[in-house]
Amino acid sequence: MNDILIKIKSSANSLASASLFAISPTISDCKGSPYHLEVMDHLKELQREGLIRSIAGKNFPPSMLRSIHGCGFRLDNHQLDCNVLKPNTWDAEQQSVALDLELPTLFSNPLAGGLLTNRFVDQRFPPLSSDVGRAASQQQLSRTLWKWALEIKFDQLPSNPKYQDFWTWNQYQKDVLPVMQSIARKYDVDVAAVALRWLFQLDQSRGVVVGCNMMNHPDIQEEQVARRIKRLRETFTFELDNDDTDCLNEIGGFDKVTGPEVGVDLGEMMSNKKLWL
Repeated sequence: MNDILIKIKSSANSLASASLFAISPTISDCKGSPYHLEVMDHLKELQREGLIRSIAGKNFPPSMLRSIHGCGFRLDNHQLDCNVLKPNTWDAEQQSVALDLELPTLFSNPLAGGLLTNRFVDQRFPPLSSDVGRAASQQQLSRTLWKWALEIKFDQLPSNPKYQDFWTWNQYQKDVLPVMQSIARKYDVDVAAVALRWLFQLDQSRGVVVGCNMMNHPDIQEEQVARRIKRLRETFTFELDNDDTDCLNEIGGFDKVTGPEVGVDLGEMMSNKKLWL
């Protein structure tokens, strides 16, 4: 069953008061670390003692996943950064190891730091750091677009670095958002729902992880958070057809066209969908 896992990022004080039994640590991006087995050993011991609930990995290479499972450890799930602008992380090797190890794969960063939402529709200039809110968000946003431009439009990039950011933003406004807006209007949903639905229809997809920083802003009301969650749940109300997936695959240069999982029943999915907080 597919899920949307929404990560609510709160203040340090509120996290400190959380119950230990709610903690689910994620080992992230330790691609070259020789200590991943020692880390897993300690975490598994904490899990046996009931101090943590589950253990997840994030962006592990297939060789490391096989090493972990080959030594008798088991991750509860594996999170992989993947979205319409960055689709090829979910390559044949990652799919093969997930299938062989029966390892549930969740896709993180599905909205590319807000790029795959309605947030920047018709915005002619790249956002300033003050508009984005956090320096990390600004870096993620610019890095995602830059990598996308390098992979898809390398031969068209202007040689003058001063114009590259503006040119890349123009390509995003011309080649990404209009396509996603058109599909969103077709199903009467948000652009974000289109981005999430594309991930759900990839082979072996088990769910997505959506980060939410809204709780960090004192001016944000609970109603706004509830409205955002409701719009994200629209992901389960429609299916992308082959023309839609072809258009979305073309955006990121994804050469593997996939369809919805065989036997998926949208009515059953709606009645059983989960929202993990």
